[in-house]
Amino acid sequence: MNIFEQFVIPPSSHTLPLMDIFLILSLLLFLPFIGMLIGGTTMSMILSGISGNTGDDNYNRFSRDILNKLSVNKNVGLGLGLIPAFSITFVYAQYLYQAPAIAISIMFIGCVIYIFAFLLTYRFHRTFETGLILDSYKLYIEPGKNLPADVIEYKKKNAAITKQSGRLGLFLLYVASFLFVGGASIATNPMRWAEVTNVIVLLIEFEVWINYLYFLSFSAAITCSAILFFFFKWQGGIKDMTIDYKMLVLKVAGFTGFFSVVLLLFFVFIKFLITTEMALSTSVFVYTTLAMISILIVCSLLYAVLKNHEVRFASAIFFFMILIFLFTSLKDQALLVNALSDHLAPIIAEQDKLIESKTQPIAQDESAIDGSQIYQTKCSACHKGDVKLVGPPYMETIPKYNGDIKKLAGFIYNPVKVNPEYPAMPSQGLSVAESEAVAKYLMDTYGGGAGGEEKESDKQGTDNKEPESK
Repeated sequence: MNIFEQFVIPPSSHTLPLMDIFLILSLLLFLPFIGMLIGGTTMSMILSGISGNTGDDNYNRFSRDILNKLSVNKNVGLGLGLIPAFSITFVYAQYLYQAPAIAISIMFIGCVIYIFAFLLTYRFHRTFETGLILDSYKLYIEPGKNLPADVIEYKKKNAAITKQSGRLGLFLLYVASFLFVGGASIATNPMRWAEVTNVIVLLIEFEVWINYLYFLSFSAAITCSAILFFFFKWQGGIKDMTIDYKMLVLKVAGFTGFFSVVLLLFFVFIKFLITTEMALSTSVFVYTTLAMISILIVCSLLYAVLKNHEVRFASAIFFFMILIFLFTSLKDQALLVNALSDHLAPIIAEQDKLIESKTQPIAQDESAIDGSQIYQTKCSACHKGDVKLVGPPYMETIPKYNGDIKKLAGFIYNPVKVNPEYPAMPSQGLSVAESEAVAKYLMDTYGGGAGGEEKESDKQGTDNKEPESK
């Protein structure tokens, strides 16, 4: 049921830590980006609608500034959105290797829907900006005159495209996020694998909805904290704010952010309560506690923004929101590993055994190794029994080993320069077994022959030298 199973490597004790790190990095890129994309697009459309109904240009400007400050181009969206989404799905596919669950299929469908959602959302951003340019056209015509008919017609078409692409793109973002979060939720609860067999069942899963509402709360909270940071702190903030516009931004971002963070605290607590016992651990408790403490700090700072209209806490709010996300991501990753420990244990053990069997050297049958054949191939060009060639004759060197085949084999396996009268013997790339076979052949052939009895003068000249072979 894992559609990626044929493309993934079964997890092992060596790859599991790398999977953990890769998952955390992908989450750090994806979730803040998708959260701000959903939150920013939603707020921009709502504010634009309020501007159209009330005629208040401050709402229209707020809508435009959100898109300008929080939106990114398609290339950045690809790097922070689609690639991390598919990467997260791929890592989950490795965790759920051979698992009887549809979680990966659901997450993959969510990734595909994200593609269309991103395209429509960026189309909304582009046509929205085009509409603003068309609105500014009236500043360049004489008072009392109307816009040209073709401009009016194009403006109507652009407005229709903006509304359609915005609504459909936002709808697909919500659907894709539900499937993505839902698939991840099912992945961390093996007890529900057998029951959740299709998307319809997913719609009535309590845990899935809790995780999805938590995600939406986080999206709103990170969006509002980003508005405060980028509007008032980043590179000096927006320079030409009027008092009314500044108060509108503080009111909307402050109140929405405060309400979202309170909901975030509630859902973090509920998520901890419904966590299965097998997924709980000390690290889960620690990360949950740190996240809740950070949420309380953000609540206090946002309350100060609402009460005193303070913008000096904007950087701190955004920083603690990133910390909240980091702690909750680490907690969710620990939950995943804990929940899947029983599923992964036999797979990891089998994979480790397979890796070990492939990395161990293949034992050779020493009786099948022909030392004389290796001698003819590797040694005979430089050595003869009683003739000096490139190396010394065997009749002089082999008897010096006094029948110690292991010592001779050690020299053949890893030769070193001994006799200055001859060049150093290069390594022949033989295995230990092959070196021993050659040593045995040489010892049998030259170790007990006429050359075995050395002259007294030769002994005196070589007593302090390491015998040289080959």
